[in-house]
Amino acid sequence: MRLHRLFVGLSIPKETKQNIARATLPLPALFPTGRFIAPEQWHATLSFLPDQSGDDIRKILIVLEETARAFPPQNVFFDKIVLGPLDRAPTMIWALGNKITSYEMGKIKEFLGKGFGDAGVRAHGENPHHFIAHITLACSNGNIVVPPEYIFPSLEAEFTAPTLELFESVKENGKREYIPLTSFDFTDGAS
Repeated sequence: MRLHRLFVGLSIPKETKQNIARATLPLPALFPTGRFIAPEQWHATLSFLPDQSGDDIRKILIVLEETARAFPPQNVFFDKIVLGPLDRAPTMIWALGNKITSYEMGKIKEFLGKGFGDAGVRAHGENPHHFIAHITLACSNGNIVVPPEYIFPSLEAEFTAPTLELFESVKENGKREYIPLTSFDFTDGAS
């Protein structure tokens, strides 16, 4: 039986990706050991769902539909480029969501976590009360070290996410690809 490596998140509009890409232009030269993720692969992850079966996917879709019905379209704002994770030695470069975005996305993550738990679906991720909204821009196998004089570029990337998305992470030609599988419109209880 094939197991699927899935995750739930928000897609990022093309214009927002272009804005972030402009702000990150100098980064690859400064971090040559980083594996920079192509902008078309960027997303804001809410929940990781590793090793899911076909039966699990049916349950996941029900939880996603219920979650999207419970929340309005999400106003999302990324305002910094930082090294992440913030609580340990950094191995990534992130576009960081502001506190309001992290709080609002944390509420969705909490709702998803309860739904997955009730449905018997195993999800992985940090505590929704300490959720930090971010977009992973680059990864490294080791710690990322910043030159002491370097100041990350400022960032103003704002958009409204109309849908909750289910993605699959697949490895092709030695690289991870994130494939959108389906989406559910946020409706805030409207039918």
